[in-house]
Amino acid sequence: MDERQTQMMVVLGIVAVGAVLAAVYIEPGEETDDDLVETEDLAEVDPSDVTSLTLVTPEGTLVADHSTDGWRLVQPTTGSADDKNLDDLVFLVDRLVAEKPIAGAALSEFGLDQPTATMTLTLSDGSTLKLAVGDDTPVGYKSYIQWGDESEPRMAKAQPSATMGLPFDRYRDRGVIELVETAIQTVAWKAGPDDSWAVVRGDGGWFLEDGRRAKASVIDGMLKEAGALSYEGFFSDLTDMEAGLLPPRGELFLGDQGLTVGGEYAGGFIVRNMKGEVGTVGRIEGLVKPPGDILEDRLLAVPLAGLDQVTAKVPSGSPMVWASDAEGWTVDGEPDPLNGQTPFSLVSAVLCDRTVQPESLGETWLTLTARSMTDEITVVIGQEVAGGGRVAQDRTDGPLMLLPDVAVMQLSAALGI
Repeated sequence: MDERQTQMMVVLGIVAVGAVLAAVYIEPGEETDDDLVETEDLAEVDPSDVTSLTLVTPEGTLVADHSTDGWRLVQPTTGSADDKNLDDLVFLVDRLVAEKPIAGAALSEFGLDQPTATMTLTLSDGSTLKLAVGDDTPVGYKSYIQWGDESEPRMAKAQPSATMGLPFDRYRDRGVIELVETAIQTVAWKAGPDDSWAVVRGDGGWFLEDGRRAKASVIDGMLKEAGALSYEGFFSDLTDMEAGLLPPRGELFLGDQGLTVGGEYAGGFIVRNMKGEVGTVGRIEGLVKPPGDILEDRLLAVPLAGLDQVTAKVPSGSPMVWASDAEGWTVDGEPDPLNGQTPFSLVSAVLCDRTVQPESLGETWLTLTARSMTDEITVVIGQEVAGGGRVAQDRTDGPLMLLPDVAVMQLSAALGI
């Protein structure tokens, strides 16, 4: 073995010894100083055991009662509470791990003569669990605590001060409005004479007060979004002027409930519910709709299913009849070259200008009657309107609307009139 090989073997030997020493003395599972310190779980408690919770911080005093129905705030405000966040305070006590009391130490040495936060849980058997939090340790993510009426401080893991010192708003129920969508019969938006509208649930959909049909998808979407609204933050200290509520952007009425919509604030939009709660929500696009977005733009909002016969009649001519049987579609008894693409199919797909409301149907130009095994719909198309189009009515007592010129020309070509 030459000198170079000998040197290499020595180096490899040193590396191997180093690896063994590292495995022995720097093993990942090695005990730390914390592992050598004796600790104990201070309590076993579940939210179901608690009847009341009191939390005192520099913000004030929060009191919440608990029952089988969940949490309810008593102070500083009354009302529904956020069950999850209040449960988390109980779980903080349940999971609290602390070292033995520091023998001979005074509470005042660790900020416990004036605690940063104090929490008291009242249990169903009448007993209480009390936790006071003082200073945080410089390192180690721990806090000094007083447990119950002990006269000596302890050191607790997980720095409970971080959770107990959170703002009280997080314990409030953040739901803005409670509603059952299917029970709402009226929806209205009030925001000035040109932007206000109101709809009523009727047979076959939603309708404006003047009889025009509203888009069911839009109204139902508004109800769904309103029911899912939650406050991101509460701002009860704002004046109506500061919140954009004087005057408001508008008021939304959902049955007998209402929401007042204000301006932008703190990255959201101000909303005030009927309880008087003022706070921000993330967006309001789904709630604030101008009249043009509400109006249904199809002559027939719900197409006729299972169509098997269509009759088209002009006052001065004989009716044309499209019929469907097992062999296919016919027109006046002859095979239909378009196989059921009737004038009624055109009318079903046409988009009308619902913002224009004609005054009268006038002289009838064309009557279309469509029939299925269960339903029958009649559409009457009447007089021409200055500026283009003809007046149409989608049922005998339905609203008048404007059928655009392009649809009128297509009908004329299809019927040869």
